[in-house]
Amino acid sequence: MTATRPTPRRASSAAPNADALAALSAPAEARRLSKAIPSDPVLGASAPTSGAPAAEPETPDQPRRLGDVKVKAGYYIENSRLKRARAAYANLPASQRPKSFSDFQAAAVMASVEAVERAINGGDAFPGIEAGTLPTGRPMQD
Repeated sequence: MTATRPTPRRASSAAPNADALAALSAPAEARRLSKAIPSDPVLGASAPTSGAPAAEPETPDQPRRLGDVKVKAGYYIENSRLKRARAAYANLPASQRPKSFSDFQAAAVMASVEAVERAINGGDAFPGIEAGTLPTGRPMQD
């Protein structure tokens, strides 16, 4: 196989490439940059081909409310534990695997939250608190 040379950058005075401009105005599916086939070998299912996102089934343990958007939640974890979590996710059967590792972690966190709510709050959800209200710094000693 011969390597292809990258296309040199065009000079600022050159006219824009008509094909490149047409590709930018094409639907997202037509602009795919990946050479991969539109199917998932792990799941054995075809990827959605329409521009609309696939509908997620609503489950009782993951209710979706209007205005309830996903946000980034950072935390520190020992590398060995993170590797173990990745391995657990990767070894789940496709029919049981969440769509992303983030969803897998979120489900694990919510399982722990629900256990605490059952243990000390009669199974009722605690009212949420905003970020920045928990104490920071050194962990408190028991």
